[in-house]
Amino acid sequence: MDKKASYFQKNTVLISLSLLCTFLWGSASPAIKISYELFKIDSNDLYSKCLIAGIRFFIAGLIVIIYEMICNKKFLLPPVNELPSLISLGLVQTSLQYILFYTGLAYTTGARGALFSSLDGFFIVLISPLIIKGQKLTPLKIFGCILGFFGLVLTSVGTDFSQLAGFDIRGEGAVILSSLCFAVTFFYAKKLMNRMSPQTVTGWQMMLGAIVLIVIGLVGGGSIYWGSGIKAILLLVYLCLLSSVAYTVWSVLMKYNPVNKVSILKLFTPIWGAILSSIILQESPFTLINITALILVCSGIWLINREA
Repeated sequence: MDKKASYFQKNTVLISLSLLCTFLWGSASPAIKISYELFKIDSNDLYSKCLIAGIRFFIAGLIVIIYEMICNKKFLLPPVNELPSLISLGLVQTSLQYILFYTGLAYTTGARGALFSSLDGFFIVLISPLIIKGQKLTPLKIFGCILGFFGLVLTSVGTDFSQLAGFDIRGEGAVILSSLCFAVTFFYAKKLMNRMSPQTVTGWQMMLGAIVLIVIGLVGGGSIYWGSGIKAILLLVYLCLLSSVAYTVWSVLMKYNPVNKVSILKLFTPIWGAILSSIILQESPFTLINITALILVCSGIWLINREA
């Protein structure tokens, strides 16, 4: 085992970097809501959402690629024979995932969307025995998933469980499919990282997938209002940076750790999102419901990682 692998496999490093990534992803939720106000994007305007998301991920991917070139002190392009793989990954993990997510949000509530978009960690735990030799779905892992899911329910809808009533294939169905896209491509990306660096895979798949989002946004008549000045620009820069940092660090953790151990830590994202949204909205983030949700999520993660 090389020094880099052993370093990123340390529990303290894995948990610390995972918390950093999920904090950044959690902060994206309130940041995106504010960006829609500044760029004057209506909640049901799918094409403008695709356009702004495409710009965000293209710049984020470019940042990752430039960082890798600076570190290697040379201009880097992915191997030509790997381009079809990177294009496929970008189409599913960036383009299709976000199209399904934005489409779904137009037909469901924000709380339900937040809950179902967080299912990717569970999907990975459930799918891994079918893909990875030696992985087993034990009763302890199933119980850990149940605890984590109830934690997410509390984070999303609190104790008003009536908000979970009903199911619309255009809404919740699309959001669930977006989570499934991330889960499936999780394994594919990990396989590609055996042949390329995490930065190469992350940067190029984001850029290639973002181009599709931009084209869809422009063809559909999407538009962005740039009249809000420096505040809007700085917010977009932050969204680009958080995506480039979070996805790159997460890719490195994926490369050197078991899939179950890494993926289930993503459950912290909606917890951070709830806490940060409460702070930004000047509400108390440390309510009994949020604390209970955090305990349930942490318990579920601990149980699953006992056998990861």
